[in-house]
Amino acid sequence: MDTRKTAEPNNLTQISVKAIQERPYGDLMPVKLANIVMIAESIASVGLKTAVRIDPDNFLISGATRVAAFRLLRITPEKRIAWLMKRIKREKVVGELTPKLREQIEGLGVRKLMVKCSVASYRVQENPEKARFEELTENVVRSKHPNRAEIRALFHRFVELGYSSKVGRPKKGAPGSARQLIMTRFGISDETLRSLLKDEDQSPKPPSRKLTLKQSISIIRTLIKKISSCDCDRSARRYLENAMSVLEAEPT
Repeated sequence: MDTRKTAEPNNLTQISVKAIQERPYGDLMPVKLANIVMIAESIASVGLKTAVRIDPDNFLISGATRVAAFRLLRITPEKRIAWLMKRIKREKVVGELTPKLREQIEGLGVRKLMVKCSVASYRVQENPEKARFEELTENVVRSKHPNRAEIRALFHRFVELGYSSKVGRPKKGAPGSARQLIMTRFGISDETLRSLLKDEDQSPKPPSRKLTLKQSISIIRTLIKKISSCDCDRSARRYLENAMSVLEAEPT
């Protein structure tokens, strides 16, 4: 049964949390327990600030923590812990149920509130890749200037999910190019993205083999000259000359 109210401006609407369906492809990341409690307290006191993203069929696109907070508020205090433990067991929620969190959860009043939602123009079941991308980029998109760490984390998460790490046509079986998706979403060039993905703590490059050989030969020649100018053991000079011959024969 669709419990959606009259649509609001900018494709916003009000809907019962019971009508919101979980993502058909599953969650890409679990929700943190502490965040659920924090947002539930915020909703109970000041309401929902950022709309949940759903598709026309009420499938969730982004905002899993907010939806979990609304569900938590609907449940009576004596049943909340069991509900959370069940979700933790299913790996839908992560985090330790500390005595402080337990106290906060039990202290929340029961609220059966409607959820403000932003309705996408596409359907999740028809375009799951777009929905996944919205889920992963939601927190980064909220920032006007995504920082390096956010972009790096997002890129590596896409690669973990099987996206190609290169620009252009992805390999067979890959859902798309992580670089291309990020460049398009945030309006940045390939050069800028390369700069953002560049390792922050780059260790100095070791000297090349060619340079090492030249340095070694130079040092040995200097030692041979010093030995020749003093009354030293001739066997030492022969040893150094043989070593230099070996080094000079090495390909450079």
